[in-house]
Amino acid sequence: MNSLFLTKDFYLNAAPSPTELQRIRQARNVAYSVDYIEFIQKADGGEGKIGESAYLAIWTIDDCLQVNEQNEAQDSIPVQDFWIFGSSGGTFHYGFHKGSKGIYELDMYEDEYKVYVGSSLDELVKFVYNKNEE
Repeated sequence: MNSLFLTKDFYLNAAPSPTELQRIRQARNVAYSVDYIEFIQKADGGEGKIGESAYLAIWTIDDCLQVNEQNEAQDSIPVQDFWIFGSSGGTFHYGFHKGSKGIYELDMYEDEYKVYVGSSLDELVKFVYNKNEE
């Protein structure tokens, strides 16, 4: 069970339509984690508190597609190697590295900042929780 379903202050969107699920599965060169696919099949994104002070937003399929299409259209931006799917609600975005199953934290203002978070959505939740509870 994905830990986001167990977090009381994390609000889930309704499940996506089969058409929306098909659209995200067709995204090029993205190796989603198994638990991300399980999550997105049950909830088309969600957002809320993780612990006392951390915040996490997992974007809707439509938002993911729009943002990533814009990123692909701009050859010079440093996040082109990532499929962005969420954010901290502020500076940081979270994305799957294309071609691997790794999830990274990316700073949208600092091109060189790319921190490996883990290989699953659960590891991302733990990372966000631990980072903000230190």
